[in-house]
Amino acid sequence: MFNQDGWQVKMKNIFLVICLFGFVFSSPLMEDGEIYKQKEELKQLKIELNNFYDKKEQEYQKHKQELAKIEQKTTKELQEIKSIKEQNQKILNEIKQIKVSKAIAMYNKMPVKVVLKIFNKNIADGKIDEVFDIIDKKNKKKIKRNSGAA
Repeated sequence: MFNQDGWQVKMKNIFLVICLFGFVFSSPLMEDGEIYKQKEELKQLKIELNNFYDKKEQEYQKHKQELAKIEQKTTKELQEIKSIKEQNQKILNEIKQIKVSKAIAMYNKMPVKVVLKIFNKNIADGKIDEVFDIIDKKNKKKIKRNSGAA
């Protein structure tokens, strides 16, 4: 009734089918294990990247604060320098006014020909602004005297 060879072939086929199913079903399990391992590695990498990013962000904020302090200090020093420059300019203007006043007083005591020679020499030396300042101040004093006498 049963053929030994047929039964053995059927058993071999069943065995092959079971092995094939075992292989097919064990492969996804192995892949699932591999996928799980890769997911864990990705999670670890994400944690490391987040830590790295946080560290760099903290360094950036620290440097940003340091730069802000330097900028404030520089701005303050710049304001101080401008203030000192303005004070120095005022002092320089006062000195220039005193110099011009003394020059006017001195030129008023001199003969006109000598004053003209001095003015021409100053103009030739490139001190034309000084000559104009003296003439301007002298004319203003004359105008004040003349308007006060009238």
